[in-house]
Amino acid sequence: MIVAKELIPLCHYIRETIVHALGGEPNDFDSDNDLENYIENIDINILNQLHDLIVMLDYFYALVLANQPLGSEARELLDTANRLIIDVKQMNELSW
Repeated sequence: MIVAKELIPLCHYIRETIVHALGGEPNDFDSDNDLENYIENIDINILNQLHDLIVMLDYFYALVLANQPLGSEARELLDTANRLIIDVKQMNELSW
């Protein structure tokens, strides 16, 4: 669940991008749940990483809004995003 409503469009876009990268047609899916079901059917690990990224984005956004120091959170967010990108790319390459 995303607390920051401002992140909902971004998270939806990330889901659509992953579905597209995995060979799906995001236009065929109406909801985030449909997109996540597609991702889950391809690789549950990618879905878990997506959820990790979304939680981290939400937390990171809350820190920024509260003017809190970001510390290691920024690095963790980037590392999580990087792992997700690499795994989606590898899964995409396997499907060719």
